Amino acid sequence: MGGGGYDIWRVVPRAWSLIWLEMTEQTLSSNELPLTWIDKWQNASPVPLPTTWSDPDGMYQPIPRKAEIEEKNEHIVQKLLYPLRQERN
Repeated sequence: MGGGGYDIWRVVPRAWSLIWLEMTEQTLSSNELPLTWIDKWQNASPVPLPTTWSDPDGMYQPIPRKAEIEEKNEHIVQKLLYPLRQERN
């Protein structure tokens, strides 16, 4: 996490918010971003802000190794969350 190439208006807020939700074991009640966030930041943003937590289907070309990458990412997430979950038990 935290590599270069950030899109500070469309990617960073969603990515870090999703990480926080995962770390605090919260789930999304909808795919829609809060309108209060969009209303607060749209005028400052040089680009249209997203309205959903996830990117629209078909936005990117399919990734041939997607399943392998997802599996490795899930393994890393579990390793990172292990100490946090141990503290709670």
